[in-house]
Amino acid sequence: MRRQKTAVMQWFWDLLDIMHFVTDAIIIAFLVADGILVIDFIRNGLTGPMGKFSWGLVLFFLAALTCWILVFYGSFIEPRFITIKRETVQLNENPAQTMRAVLISDTHFGPYKQTGFAQKIAERVSTLNPDVIFLLGDFIYDDESDVQYLSPFKNLKASLGVFAILGNHDYGNGRGYKDCGAKGEARAKKVHETLEGLGIKVLVNAGQKITFEGKDIFILGVDDLWTKRADIASAIQTFGQAKTPRPSILIAHNPDSVKTAEKLGIDLVLSGHTHGGQIRLPFWGPVPPLPDTLGRKYDKGLFRFDKTQLYITSGVGEIGARARLFDPPEIVLMKIKF
Repeated sequence: MRRQKTAVMQWFWDLLDIMHFVTDAIIIAFLVADGILVIDFIRNGLTGPMGKFSWGLVLFFLAALTCWILVFYGSFIEPRFITIKRETVQLNENPAQTMRAVLISDTHFGPYKQTGFAQKIAERVSTLNPDVIFLLGDFIYDDESDVQYLSPFKNLKASLGVFAILGNHDYGNGRGYKDCGAKGEARAKKVHETLEGLGIKVLVNAGQKITFEGKDIFILGVDDLWTKRADIASAIQTFGQAKTPRPSILIAHNPDSVKTAEKLGIDLVLSGHTHGGQIRLPFWGPVPPLPDTLGRKYDKGLFRFDKTQLYITSGVGEIGARARLFDPPEIVLMKIKF
């Protein structure tokens, strides 16, 4: 049953990946049709056939107006925001240092987000004075040429470095869990090379030790889980140790990576991938199914798996529909105490 449910979720997200032109057409058609209806109500008044005031028409008018506002706002206004979400995570009982980390995920540069938005991200990050920056994958939407929009990321600066991992979209239109083939390999290579050319260190099943205020902290980065190439053990071996060095941070696009990270004793996993649902409703949460196997409650935010903590950011970009609703693009400023 679990496998069948997972297959359905993957099919759903695959369908969204290839339907952005269709969803754009649907959004425009709805706004035009509903807008005409609202204008007609305004012009003709809210009276029934007998010329009497009608509460039914009032409610219908308010529903039509509300729907138009929500669709327009979610499609063309909220996705252009960039919010700064501030979090604090403690890795051990008696922390002595506090490192400022910036998390950016799921940019999905392509049809909806391009160079101007990338520049906006870089400018916002520069005001946060990060010690380290983590880029958590899915840089492009579905075409290799989308890497051109990454150029402003050359301005991302942090004293301890900028580290990145690849996501499923960097391999091919969201379907990284299948055999991505030569085209997918070429796409991922292009993303990798572009990031490295911008001065960003890409970690592919590898580790990097950084030193902050005299204390070492170990960064592990893995390939995308859906490609079946994620290998946390190989990343650990980078340090020449049999066990996971502490304190350790794993950057992994897919939050399902926490299942392995927990067994290996990793302190903190930083992920994206879910978009927080991208479309959310009050008291309900994410509307679409989430593209992982952890469950609906693991949509975004901080969670604990025994001694391992997982943080999921809803990211800054969109797939499928251009919309975000009650889930604005976010950059996370995380204070990591260790």
